[in-house]
Amino acid sequence: PSELMSMKVEDVHQLIHPEDRPTFAAHRRALLESTDLSPVDTVEYRWLTKEGAYRWFSNSRRLVRDAEGHPVAIVGGLRDIHEQKLAQDALERSERWVHTLIDSNIIGVAVSEMGRIVQANDAYLRVVGCSRQEMDAGTIDWQALTPPEYAPRDAQGQQELRERGVCAPY
Repeated sequence: PSELMSMKVEDVHQLIHPEDRPTFAAHRRALLESTDLSPVDTVEYRWLTKEGAYRWFSNSRRLVRDAEGHPVAIVGGLRDIHEQKLAQDALERSERWVHTLIDSNIIGVAVSEMGRIVQANDAYLRVVGCSRQEMDAGTIDWQALTPPEYAPRDAQGQQELRERGVCAPY
């Protein structure tokens, strides 16, 4: 930390990941050009560590002005958000994978809320013989689609979902 305090802006800039430098520079420029008395800014970027690896940081900072309103310093703090960013990236990749699977229409997939189908892919809509307009209007009722002989097992599956968050296929 003490070595950061003595670094020139150009040297700090070189430790920022090349892809993040334009964003960092734009945020710094906006902070310095702000007409607010004491503007605050937060920017996220990857920083080159002593070990030679990049880590994600969140930099929250405030511009300090002198009595005449001229910028004299930028003060703030860095927060290591590397693990959070990795988790966020993993979640986004997983969501893209799930949406790719759903959008592929290899299998029918639907989402139900309180017995009403609120989201479904084309494969599911073909299987149940309903249109996207019907789904968008909220008129597809899960229980109305369920044959009477499966109603008890359907109720059991819904109970399992409420209790455990998953249910066995049936």
